Amino acid sequence: MSSENIPWEDHAWYLKNELIEMGKIKIELYRFEEALIDLNKAIDIYPKDPFIFIKNGKEKEINRDFYRALDDYDKAMKFNIMHIYRGYAKSRIGDIKGAVKDYEKAERLKKQYYYVYFLRGRIKEQNKNLKGAVKDYLKGALKDYDDAIKINKNKTKKLFAKKAEINLLLGDSSASIKDLNKAIKFYPANENLYLRRGEVKIDIRNFKSAIKDLDTAIKINSELGWAYYDRGYVKNLVAKNSRSIESKIKYFKDSNKDLEKAKAILKAKSILISPGHKANMDKMIDENEQAIKVINENIY
Repeated sequence: MSSENIPWEDHAWYLKNELIEMGKIKIELYRFEEALIDLNKAIDIYPKDPFIFIKNGKEKEINRDFYRALDDYDKAMKFNIMHIYRGYAKSRIGDIKGAVKDYEKAERLKKQYYYVYFLRGRIKEQNKNLKGAVKDYLKGALKDYDDAIKINKNKTKKLFAKKAEINLLLGDSSASIKDLNKAIKFYPANENLYLRRGEVKIDIRNFKSAIKDLDTAIKINSELGWAYYDRGYVKNLVAKNSRSIESKIKYFKDSNKDLEKAKAILKAKSILISPGHKANMDKMIDENEQAIKVINENIY
């Protein structure tokens, strides 16, 4: 790409970044006054705040130019480094007040970066097929979401649910449940969070706790069809694993009630049920009826 085709903001950034790196090297060589000259120039060169790169990154993301969007978000997050370096250089030449101002500026910028971490994490989460392994991008998204939460807890509470989904994809059910616990703490009336946590607990065979979560989801929203489906499914598993005849019959019957309710709600709401789910529901209902019949014929 010729220099004429490079956006002017990028030209400004290249010069700014070069001065930051030169300042950093001079700090490492204990040439603090020279470092200060470079860092002053870096801070004074346009753009003077990171938000132009945030804006550019979002525009590139809309146009699905994900690599360059990530590059813009990385540039935005480097702005506070300038003030950290300059604050350190000032402190070493005795300008304590100036150093404090720079450190305060860096901290203010950092608090605003929670949004940039979120944007960068979202790209990594939604575009797992960028160059590199899927797991690497998912782990990168988790790291960005964690950083966003640390910086601004009040504005990033919803990220716990997103982290839970990523941890599931990474095969870490325990971490997923911990994130869902935190999400539920912030949103105790969200039925979908209990539904999701119940599903994770089913996967790790924590059946009784899963049923409690699904009970809560249904209590919050009695028309949540998939919660009835999941509860019917887990009750079928509990029945199969129960040693008590009475318990088996009870759970087989309850399982069918939930599965029939799920079918009715999903049909009434015109929710598309995959052939696999429909076949699974019909099969479980038939299994439950047959199991109850066999028990009654052989025991009573």
